[in-house]
Amino acid sequence: MATLRCGVLGCECQCHRAGRRQPPRLWTPGMDHELTDAIVHGEHPSVIAARMRLTVDSVKWRVKSLGLSLRDGWRSRQEVALVLGAPRRSVDAWMRQGKLRVTRHGSRWTRVADTDLQAFVSAYAGVLFAAETVADPSLRRLAETAALANRRRAV
Repeated sequence: MATLRCGVLGCECQCHRAGRRQPPRLWTPGMDHELTDAIVHGEHPSVIAARMRLTVDSVKWRVKSLGLSLRDGWRSRQEVALVLGAPRRSVDAWMRQGKLRVTRHGSRWTRVADTDLQAFVSAYAGVLFAAETVADPSLRRLAETAALANRRRAV
């Protein structure tokens, strides 16, 4: 029997199986570490996807779920909400109250610089949000130490 070739939906021939990129069933800690290092060093998601034999969408999804940013030096409101593990409405309220400093670009776009996010985390960790919910590893360490200091100040 002949092997099914190109153009057939669901083709399982050797030529397609070898080049197919699919997301893994489970992201391992080693894969997360490799992805984090690549993002920190400024690699493009398509380069990371090709090296890890994944789709670009799966790499972008995992970057967001880890609380990392593909942008250099700033984050969007949605990314800040994912990083802090807080609802976006809370992030919007903190912005309106002036607790979280933002830079406005036009009438619809807002940006939060990484330095401003770090200042917010050190000032309000343990008060407005729990340190355990922070997704970014370096920000989590900052949040945990700031939460201890904030609790001591409150007492």
